Amino acid sequence: MHAGSWAPSTLLDQKDIQQEDKQYGDFYIAAGAIVGATAVIATGAGVKYFGLAGVPLGVVITLRMLDLQTDWALFAISMQNERLERNTDAEFAGHLRTSSATFSAFGSILLIPGIYICVKRWQNVAGGTPYGKINKYNVIVIALTVLFEDFPQLVINAIYMDNIGDDVDAISIICMVASSLSLVFACCDAYSSYNSMDE
Repeated sequence: MHAGSWAPSTLLDQKDIQQEDKQYGDFYIAAGAIVGATAVIATGAGVKYFGLAGVPLGVVITLRMLDLQTDWALFAISMQNERLERNTDAEFAGHLRTSSATFSAFGSILLIPGIYICVKRWQNVAGGTPYGKINKYNVIVIALTVLFEDFPQLVINAIYMDNIGDDVDAISIICMVASSLSLVFACCDAYSSYNSMDE
């Protein structure tokens, strides 16, 4: 999938599209391999240590990995095309790219403590031990992730898609879906953790 019905009118545009198609293809291969490996390893480990109750653990970790990869792809591939400048201006496009890279970096930093706390919660649930303290940490990490990664990326992507017009690509769409799902799961998880703080 590429830019919908948009048709290049110049040789330069055609070369840009060919280059982007190659980048998209490379991304799909790399992202598919990483996300697939993450799903197999995380779900396999979850089932091994927690039984079928560990399947959601694999789903959550895989979704976070997919969300993070699409965030970086939006910055590194989709936002680098010259059509963004033509539809806006160089200064606006530069600010949008900087914002995307900054919040993607925040998401990368928060991924590790997020996965660690997620696994610890599953261990406590499986062992039947109190997990109120770890839930407090979980709410904090989720709040930081929502404020500094999920919500900002949704806004940035919405601005990008609005300004790019008919040239919207598959990565920006996947990024929007992944960020939305991640935000929904995060809010549900935060609500569950908040209500279990005293357990």
